[in-house]
Amino acid sequence: MKDDFPQQIFGHFSVGKEQHAGIITLDGASTKIEIYADQLVPLDESQLIAVHGISRDGRKITACHCVSAGKGHAYYYGTRREMLTLFPHYVALGPDHLCPTQREIGTVAYTFPRAVDLFYDRAIAGELKDTQELRKLISDHSDKRADGRDIAYALIFYWANRGPIIEVTHSDLRVTACAHVITSCTVPIRRFP
Repeated sequence: MKDDFPQQIFGHFSVGKEQHAGIITLDGASTKIEIYADQLVPLDESQLIAVHGISRDGRKITACHCVSAGKGHAYYYGTRREMLTLFPHYVALGPDHLCPTQREIGTVAYTFPRAVDLFYDRAIAGELKDTQELRKLISDHSDKRADGRDIAYALIFYWANRGPIIEVTHSDLRVTACAHVITSCTVPIRRFP
């Protein structure tokens, strides 16, 4: 079932060796990517084979065999911004980038509704809720806040890699079921080494 309106996904896209903010609009034959920056480096043909991006919710975006509509510019609150518009032949969204120059797809990953009912594992993930000791542990292992504010609330989410749940192998085909945790957070996350 196709939606009556295009879907827009915000993210960051690789242009040359730089990462820039952009929007991909998924709309069938009218699908396009708009990339914004103070200054954009033109892409050569080899870079248009696969343009990689990461959405705000962490999905990998691969726009394959793009056609460039060229660069343009606009003014945003008095600042000149450049814009690059690309039209991909096809787009892949998922946990990994696609490599369209490979002759074969080596791995296919997907999920389906209620998969957790089939492959339930209560010990794979959990969280540690707020305690004074947890806040102290975070404070002791992070850079001191420049503004002097204390940590008001702490929540740690963990995921235990328990390996494949099931694996079936037959001649040239192997099917593996693994559990992966997908999360998204609307605020910047501080990750500790």
